[in-house]
Amino acid sequence: MSTTSQLQLGTLIRNSMLELILTSALLFGVTTFVRFVVGPSPISSALPQIHVQLFLVGALVAVLLSLLIMSRAGKVSGGHMNPAISLAMWRFGVFPAVGIVPYIAAQLLGSILGALAARVVWGEIVARPPVLYAVIQPAPVWSSAPLFAAELKRRQLKSCAPIWARSRFRTHSQTLGVLSCSDGGRRTRSTAAPRFSKTKTGAHAPTVRDSS
Repeated sequence: MSTTSQLQLGTLIRNSMLELILTSALLFGVTTFVRFVVGPSPISSALPQIHVQLFLVGALVAVLLSLLIMSRAGKVSGGHMNPAISLAMWRFGVFPAVGIVPYIAAQLLGSILGALAARVVWGEIVARPPVLYAVIQPAPVWSSAPLFAAELKRRQLKSCAPIWARSRFRTHSQTLGVLSCSDGGRRTRSTAAPRFSKTKTGAHAPTVRDSS
């Protein structure tokens, strides 16, 4: 194995481990929020309405996600913490295919470890309703199968949204490039989506190609 390949493998392993840590922290935080906002606590007693509780949990998770993404580990690994994000980034052209399986494996393992850590810290109540490891539960009129199908469809739409946005952006950019006035006899076009290139260290770094 060449030195460059070894460096690439080392970078992939490091980033996958960071994804595992980030996902563990995320699931520990989510389970903790549900434990105190939805489960028995002074907060759930003061805010008994389920829609208010869900709104509060969503706001807290959004803050936690932002902090994890902006952390040093999140900036190094990309802060995906979700297989759907990794797949979307690959389809978007800004994440190498070789990283998909390691990232998804790390994210799945990290989610399990995060939930189990919350169980150890907060006790048996995490494993019982209404907390139940912060797992999405169907309403009484729903069964697990339709809920799973709806969640799968939501993730598919979430994964396809960046690809659709990219295609719309490129079409709009090409239109602007045709309609724009030339500068010094040369027409300008907006750049395409970032692509990964190999640096001297073997790591994948995003670069933007500017064609003029």
